[in-house]
Amino acid sequence: MADPIRPEDIYRFRWLDHVRLSPDGERVAYQVIWADAESRSNRSRVVVRRLLDPEPVEASAGPRRDHSPEWSPDGRRIAFVSKRGAADQVFALDLALGEPKQISSLPEGAGNPSWSRDGSHIAFLGTVVSEPEGVVDDPRPPESSDEVRRTPVARVARNFNYKHDGQGYVDGRHQHLFVVGAGGGDSSQLTNGPWDVSSFDWSPDGTRLAVIGNADENADMHLETHLYTVDFTGGLEKVATGFEISSPTWSPRGDLIAYIGSEKAEAGLLDRLFVVPSGGGEPQCLTAGFDQAVTDSIVTDMRAGHGTRRQMSEATTPG
Repeated sequence: MADPIRPEDIYRFRWLDHVRLSPDGERVAYQVIWADAESRSNRSRVVVRRLLDPEPVEASAGPRRDHSPEWSPDGRRIAFVSKRGAADQVFALDLALGEPKQISSLPEGAGNPSWSRDGSHIAFLGTVVSEPEGVVDDPRPPESSDEVRRTPVARVARNFNYKHDGQGYVDGRHQHLFVVGAGGGDSSQLTNGPWDVSSFDWSPDGTRLAVIGNADENADMHLETHLYTVDFTGGLEKVATGFEISSPTWSPRGDLIAYIGSEKAEAGLLDRLFVVPSGGGEPQCLTAGFDQAVTDSIVTDMRAGHGTRRQMSEATTPG
């Protein structure tokens, strides 16, 4: 009989996630996560290898906290997230040169990098103070270099969205959309306010992005979520409204945006796939007769759920 699993066996586990195939289909990038016994924290690294190469098994020592790789359209570079200080930042790596370059420098951290279709820009989500009246920070410096700040001795909750699973207390800070040139430089913040951008996608021509969130006043009093488009000036245009909307995907022709959501704010409803004209209009449900959810996320005590990947063909007229 095999030995039973013991608590210390957790340090032998390896979790592979965020798998991304290169544009030429010859290589794969993904993240490996493990629990480090010495530091009593999670470590992670990004692996890039050819599909038929042997699987790397080495879990390097040291403060490895690299994750979320994304290929550039030409397959020469990857963007990824790394914590090399108090907060996550976005880096870009030219695989031929082998030296990553930091392209975000937000004090509160950044993540979720996404390349524009021509590879000239990278969009990402960054945490910013967008509700100053909700900030009651401890003025003393952090107790370690791994912390952005000390835990506040008091907190202000002015709406129902003051805390989220996996994130903790908002403390006046929200996730917003930024764009920066692929070579680095100053980044532009495209959204702002006391609300969060949960997900986004580039338009084919690289002039706009589809974003998910709710910028309405008193949004915490309602269950709706909105699909917006935003340009480089920060102008928001509402395209569609639903419940628990997520995963926007712009069609290759730019005429449609697909998203996942439900039609009613009721517990137990299946997630459906919708498309809507990118300029706004009546959403169309593509999976109304499909008696299964179109997502596959689960949450366990050992890892969180992950986003749903979608892909549109060139012919995007719904039938």
